[in-house]
Amino acid sequence: LSSNAMAFATHRHATYLIESALDYCSEEDQVLLLQQLAHPATIASLALHPFGCFVARTLLQHAKVDTESALAHIRAIKGQLEQMKHGQRFLEELGLALPQSDVSDVMSESSEFAHQAGQQ
Repeated sequence: LSSNAMAFATHRHATYLIESALDYCSEEDQVLLLQQLAHPATIASLALHPFGCFVARTLLQHAKVDTESALAHIRAIKGQLEQMKHGQRFLEELGLALPQSDVSDVMSESSEFAHQAGQQ
């Protein structure tokens, strides 16, 4: 796994294997995986991937990961994540997404603003 952790972390079927390894393998094996995957920019890159987002979520829960830096990188790509269905779910799981009712309110407010601007 550690020979090409990023490829496994974005593979449709291998993501579960990486997640399990991060949770249950020996500390030595976990460190090998973390060396390749735990960089904040790498976690953000995984979050953009439809299958890598599962590994990103697991990494954010790992004690040896700089969660604050990773979340800062994720906030920087929040707009991109919001455009993707898996990204929306990922943001919701992290508590970074607007609740659906707030999204509706924002959309109706911008619609009202556009309507009022058109009348002037």
